[in-house]
Amino acid sequence: MFDLGGQPETARDWFRLAEKQAGVARTLLAARHTIDAWSHAGFATECALKAAVCRHQRFNRWPSQVERPDLYTHNLTDLMALAGIDRAQLKRDPVGPAWMTVLLWRRTETYNPGAMPLKMAEDMCAAALGANGVLQWLDSRYRLST
Repeated sequence: MFDLGGQPETARDWFRLAEKQAGVARTLLAARHTIDAWSHAGFATECALKAAVCRHQRFNRWPSQVERPDLYTHNLTDLMALAGIDRAQLKRDPVGPAWMTVLLWRRTETYNPGAMPLKMAEDMCAAALGANGVLQWLDSRYRLST
């Protein structure tokens, strides 16, 4: 039987998944699959935030949904708070505009059959995945890739 591998357990596991989703987003953007690129960039951010939550909360393993139902969310604003990120302080941070773009992401948008402008997908991917994007900021702040 095929094993899907289950859910990430550690901050490093969550960040590896974020990096994988970032790669998928870049590939989809290059192929001009805009809604899918946008969605994967947002999902990469969600996974990176869950890695940051692991570090901030000092989890040795990701808690079960019974233990911590608040962690089982796709809401990036809620995950930011759980990671100890103060949105008000981001206004003064150079990555603040990237965060504002990324926070437009909604997991449910994946199901939208409509077209998305290329510019929107490019902006999301740059904000989330760029050299000065949210994933880089989270990695540097929480040391997620180590």
